[in-house]
Amino acid sequence: MVLHLTETLVVLTKVVTLLVLCPDHWYRPSSRPFVFICWSALKARYGILVNYAYFALSRYMKFIVEINIGVGPFYFGHSIEEYKSKNTFTYTANDAEIRWDKYEFFGDTIEIYVDKLDSKIEAIACRDNCYLNDLDLIGLDIDDFFLTNNFDKSESDFELISLTDDAEEDQGVYDIDRTGLQVWVNSLNKIVTVFLSDE
Repeated sequence: MVLHLTETLVVLTKVVTLLVLCPDHWYRPSSRPFVFICWSALKARYGILVNYAYFALSRYMKFIVEINIGVGPFYFGHSIEEYKSKNTFTYTANDAEIRWDKYEFFGDTIEIYVDKLDSKIEAIACRDNCYLNDLDLIGLDIDDFFLTNNFDKSESDFELISLTDDAEEDQGVYDIDRTGLQVWVNSLNKIVTVFLSDE
């Protein structure tokens, strides 16, 4: 589809307006319905152009960690079908003995694990722009994480995971007690992944 210059300018104006109206917190519960309605209308009219704009703008979004609730805009207990129609994604089907499948959104920065039987969200992994208490966790030193979020490091289980034969590529996993929150760190003790499950 070839758009005239004026139509393209209209699309960009609407996209920028949306970004200005909902900075940083596009998907907080209070603003989520408005944003989804606006974005669905834009996608219906301008299709793939809006998908590309959405991907570009998602790099500036804040994915908000809400313990026992989800990582905005994805929430535990919601069907993945709600999100597939509004966003581009990559789908990975697991073997039959594994009870969940995986969807990746926003340039693979968010992984969503869903139950094979009912397609409801069970767990979420976040690797970029992942915020808890208004602090970006990705790249944060693990000691600063425990200090600023009032979690007790001594009460958190720790496991070292070997991803390759190179010890420098090993990652440590802190299982935060009774929260469903796992924090993965690299060899420099910097957070690289935040994993949240429905507990």
